[in-house]
Amino acid sequence: MIRNSFLKEISGDNNHRLLLWYALRATKGNVVEFGSGHGSTKYISKYCKDEKRTFESYDNGEEWAKQHGSTFVPNNNWDTINPEGGVILIDHAPGERRHVDIVRLKDKFDIMVIHDSEPVGAGDYKLEPLWHHFKYRVDVKTEGAWATAVSNTIDLKDFVGKKFGNYEIS
Repeated sequence: MIRNSFLKEISGDNNHRLLLWYALRATKGNVVEFGSGHGSTKYISKYCKDEKRTFESYDNGEEWAKQHGSTFVPNNNWDTINPEGGVILIDHAPGERRHVDIVRLKDKFDIMVIHDSEPVGAGDYKLEPLWHHFKYRVDVKTEGAWATAVSNTIDLKDFVGKKFGNYEIS
């Protein structure tokens, strides 16, 4: 039942859920979300509750944080948050800040799932130069937003070829 609700209605805006599903199943420990939203927070929260895992969600938009039950990060002060655990979703604003936190937290999580990882698109998030920091990488590529999972501790080769609807991990 968890799988059905987690993977239903996947689109380009929330295609990272496919990677999150497999990342959550491949890890143990704390789950963290940098950037809450309709496409992730309720799904991760339910999964963690059902699986008895700790979930922490953070957002720099005060109203958005309230709406999703996330911890508010005032003044984009992401440096004050130093979590670690099994999985982190990187999907926070400003998008141009993501590359800083990816490098800063790269060895604190078994798997990092990054939304909006396309080389061109909504913004230049400076992600392409970061991939060499990781031993393993897989992607979900769509005509819109891409999503990427990276790790230095878990070989992600078993994710490759996994599908849901029109979305496939490569």
